[in-house]
Amino acid sequence: RNLPFRARALVPSLNLDHHNKNQIPPSSSPQWNQISRRSLSSFDRYTYNRNTNKFDHRNTNPNENKAKRQKQALVLGSSGTLGLAVSQHLSQHLNMKVLGADIVKSPANENLLNGFIALPPKAALPELTTALGKGVQDYLNDAEQESYDPETGEDLSGLDCIVVASGGWEGDPELRPIDKDRLLPDEKASAFAKAANEYTKSVVRMRDMNLDPVIAAGFVAQHMVSDHFPLLVIVGASAALSPTPGMMGYGLAKSATHHLIKTLGAMNGNSLESMAMQKRGQEAQPPHLFPHMSVVGILPNTLDTPSNRRAMPDSKFELWTKPADIAQEIGNWVESPMLRPHSGSLVKVLGKSSGTGANFMVAA
Repeated sequence: RNLPFRARALVPSLNLDHHNKNQIPPSSSPQWNQISRRSLSSFDRYTYNRNTNKFDHRNTNPNENKAKRQKQALVLGSSGTLGLAVSQHLSQHLNMKVLGADIVKSPANENLLNGFIALPPKAALPELTTALGKGVQDYLNDAEQESYDPETGEDLSGLDCIVVASGGWEGDPELRPIDKDRLLPDEKASAFAKAANEYTKSVVRMRDMNLDPVIAAGFVAQHMVSDHFPLLVIVGASAALSPTPGMMGYGLAKSATHHLIKTLGAMNGNSLESMAMQKRGQEAQPPHLFPHMSVVGILPNTLDTPSNRRAMPDSKFELWTKPADIAQEIGNWVESPMLRPHSGSLVKVLGKSSGTGANFMVAA
């Protein structure tokens, strides 16, 4: 009953309850397959009409629209392990055009990307947002792509999917007690200044690495996505759902990321908050800016990457989340909008004890 509003009538028997934290069945499960056979062909005949602000029925072959247009994705952090996995899956398995964005371009995705935005290193948030937006706009202007569907009024020129896979981790600086009794006044002032500098710079670095790219991508999503059920996926962190002693800067940045996911999700018509307001007869404030877009946060426990294995060699790697599992689930959401969680959802990802596959569960 908690499917996105546009699909509930088509799939009345599926129950995804955000409040009791039911697990999302994997897209390969018999339950999903049954839904796909029964409903996907019908769902594809509905499309969002930007002129009437409604979902219209079209008596067309769903494969006809797919053949006409190749979907486009932006992967922010495309040179990292997760970004590479997402780029590879979208490009090779879904035949999408992929635009990468990162500080440096990885040779590993040379043949995966249709374009690349070189982001300025150590840039302030306004500079980062401007560079990302200009890069996306230049790419879209140059892309050979059908820009408008005269039948439905759909704007097809924008991005269909944005994935924010960038980020990093750093622990808090070591706390060193300052001996107020033995130090001279000038020495105490110097010690305090040094400690304050280390403390704040650690927080700022985590903000720059984990939150600023999300804010920049959120701006791009509000201005440069298509009308064809676009998707914004942002990587958060399961650890930031609770206190994070020893890594306060990281926890602050990821908690703010989760807040942004929920806020952007509430700005369209298929979030839990929006539906609750509709039932009460209230209008969203501000009004829904992009009612056809889904915003979802993916919260892994620990990503199975070479750098994490080197940093934690004694951990149980089989319990870590494989980047390929996340990439595959994102691909499922791109292909089938009706399988997405509610917009604004935070989805925890836990690796299976078998070492293969992952469990995706709605956390909030």
